[in-house]
Amino acid sequence: MAELQAFYDVMQPLAEPAMQVLEAHPFEALPEDLLPLFRLVMALAHVAVSVERQRAPRPKSVKWPSNLAVIEGPSPA
Repeated sequence: MAELQAFYDVMQPLAEPAMQVLEAHPFEALPEDLLPLFRLVMALAHVAVSVERQRAPRPKSVKWPSNLAVIEGPSPA
């Protein structure tokens, strides 16, 4: 949880300026050099749920294994 909190603390103040940069472009034509920024903002959205709402990395009622490993990237477009 400490890593999530640290990421949140760094990214939260940068979210609005980052969104202003991203919103200057249509999503379908987002320049490739802005994709890492887009991914950081999306990661912040996911982390914010853990930090602001759950106060834990996942809901306490979730039983899935914590050792889940992603071994492949996203499907090609």
